[in-house]
Amino acid sequence: AAETLFVFCSTLLTGPAESLQKKKMSEVSPLTQSFFVKDASETQKYYDEWAKTYDQDVRHHDYNGPKYLLELCHKYVKPTDLILCVGAGTGTEGILLHGAGFKRLHAHEGSLEMLKEAEKRGVYEDCIFELLQPNQQSKFKTGHYEAMVCIGCFVPGGLDERHLEDLLRTLKPGGTCIIGTREIFVTPKPEMNYP
Repeated sequence: AAETLFVFCSTLLTGPAESLQKKKMSEVSPLTQSFFVKDASETQKYYDEWAKTYDQDVRHHDYNGPKYLLELCHKYVKPTDLILCVGAGTGTEGILLHGAGFKRLHAHEGSLEMLKEAEKRGVYEDCIFELLQPNQQSKFKTGHYEAMVCIGCFVPGGLDERHLEDLLRTLKPGGTCIIGTREIFVTPKPEMNYP
């Protein structure tokens, strides 16, 4: 049986994440405020409220995750592959991928308001709303995707290693998994509520 290709990339937001430990939510940019939420319902509410200004905030802070994702997809994913975009947000990565020839895209998002924005982009074949839970199987089909991408979601208040088994389950044998996060979140950070 073919093995899954797992690709990790380090994304960048302006400012070191380590310094967040000593700050309050109101003292940091919107891109890192989500690190302060404590549970899934709080996370969902935060992103629902942020959906309308998300794109503007991301541009202002020079978030480069989608750019890295595109580079990795050119290297490891075929344009004909069916790709699951986990935590698709408002669809920024979908626009880049679609524009580069990756046309078979499914968007997943745990925030209904973010997913509505992504759906407006018109680049996804399917949009899936579900708040993923640690150590629980999602409604994603098993062995359905050639590639699964997830950029900027493995952070406090988002996904962590307890979600990996379920996400990898979605891939066909030999599928490609691309996850991008800050290097600081490659290992658990209990002091930042990141198991």
